[in-house]
Amino acid sequence: MNKEKFITESLKESSETKLKIGQGCKEDILKAVNILSEVYRNGNKLLLCGNGGSAADCQHIATELMIRLSHHIQRPALPAVRGRGRGDDRAGSGLGPGRLRFA
Repeated sequence: MNKEKFITESLKESSETKLKIGQGCKEDILKAVNILSEVYRNGNKLLLCGNGGSAADCQHIATELMIRLSHHIQRPALPAVRGRGRGDDRAGSGLGPGRLRFA
């Protein structure tokens, strides 16, 4: 496949997926926003956990909440904690029994 065509098709597919999420999940996203807003209004924090790639996603989300998602948003840091455990060190945890690799 042509590299330029691959890039164009990949970006198109990604944008179509985001539009579908906006159409089909908007209410659920708003519910999640409202729940998190209430959590923070009550003085609590968000706890995140995962292993492998999900652990990396959790770290990223916690960092974005501690800083801000956009330079246009001015707000204090929002408390978010990413749990740590032995699973953080694994790569390829979806490979199945006996095929785990440790970094």
